[in-house]
Amino acid sequence: MTMSSGVPARVETSETEVLITWGEAGTTAAGLAEMLSTALTVALRSGVPAYPLVEELLGLRFVPHGRTGDPLVPFASSVADHVARHLAIRHLTPEERRKLGVFVAADSPWPDAYTQAPDA
Repeated sequence: MTMSSGVPARVETSETEVLITWGEAGTTAAGLAEMLSTALTVALRSGVPAYPLVEELLGLRFVPHGRTGDPLVPFASSVADHVARHLAIRHLTPEERRKLGVFVAADSPWPDAYTQAPDA
């Protein structure tokens, strides 16, 4: 994925692991992404519920932000927001996602609504 600023980022989640790749190896961004990946992975493996993790990261705004190139999360307000949305999709129920304002095409009778940019 490349955010609107042109900074490459990739987010992958599984039941017990979060992988975030952001920026070039050896940069501050890459180190911070690896640190967040490790912290979230340890939390999930230790039994921390995903809901509070998602709740804290969701909506954080910083560069890079915008289009992601990721079909699951086409827009994000930051890399942290992108990660939160991936965790929500993988770990939360549709009801929990709705409560947090995380919508995916599978939850909607209007799947095309999630392929358009939100109003700024």
